[in-house]
Amino acid sequence: LGEALIEIDRGLSRIREPKASLTLPRAQSAVPISTAERAPYQLLPIGEAAGRVIAERLIVYPPGVPLLVPGEVISPQVVRYVLASMALDNTILHSRSEQPEMAAVLRDA
Repeated sequence: LGEALIEIDRGLSRIREPKASLTLPRAQSAVPISTAERAPYQLLPIGEAAGRVIAERLIVYPPGVPLLVPGEVISPQVVRYVLASMALDNTILHSRSEQPEMAAVLRDA
């Protein structure tokens, strides 16, 4: 058994993919929350949402704290964080969209 584990470890040590940073990115507010919650929105794939203003709460679990709240700008760092979290099978929670790979963004912002 010990030799088998050592052989498995040798095989794994050859995998040298860069690990994604899962440090929570900081968000920048663009629109008051109350305005963003009432504004018309559309759903976009999260990979295409950088630079847009989010219209929903976006929570990644773990850690389970809001990554974005309505009215904040979706930065490229946020997109990378969400995509990396999805690749790790973390849970993505939304207050409007039901699909983890989609984000509700303001139509006119």
